[in-house]
Amino acid sequence: MLTHPLTVFLVDDCPEIVDALSRTMSEIESVRIVGRASGVRDSLQQIRNLRPDVVILDLRLEDGTGLKLLRDLGEMEGKLPCSIVFAADLSAGLHRPCLSHGAQYVFRKESSLDQMEALIHHLAVSPRQSPERNVKMNTYATRTSAV
Repeated sequence: MLTHPLTVFLVDDCPEIVDALSRTMSEIESVRIVGRASGVRDSLQQIRNLRPDVVILDLRLEDGTGLKLLRDLGEMEGKLPCSIVFAADLSAGLHRPCLSHGAQYVFRKESSLDQMEALIHHLAVSPRQSPERNVKMNTYATRTSAV
C-alpha cells in the first residue's frame, strides 16, 4: 500500500450515485474519498481547499454544469486534479467538449463503472503526477465512451 492514498472528490446531484461511487471507490485499496458535493459552487470551494488527486463529476449539477466546473478547475493555481466525467447524458456532441474543457477521462454511467473502477485502481497504484490538461483520449476513455 502506498504511503499516501489517492484522494477522490465526487460531484453529482444524485445522492444515490454518490453513495454508490463512494462504496465502489472505498473498496479499492489506497483510495480515500475526501469530499462530495452536488453543485458547481460548493464543489469548487471544497476542491480548492482539499486539493484531491481526482475529481469524478457528472455533467448535470444542481447549480450549473460539469463543463463549467471543468473550466473553473482548469483555472485553479497549483496542482490540478485529474478530472473524470462520469455522466449518463453523454451524446456525441458532449464528449469532445468534456475533453476540451479539461477532462482527462470520460465514461458513461450506464456502462462503464467497471472500467472507471479499473482506472481508479491504476491511478491509486501508479506514481502520482500532475495531469496535463487537454491530453489526447487514452485507451480507457476511447474504449469506454463509445456512444
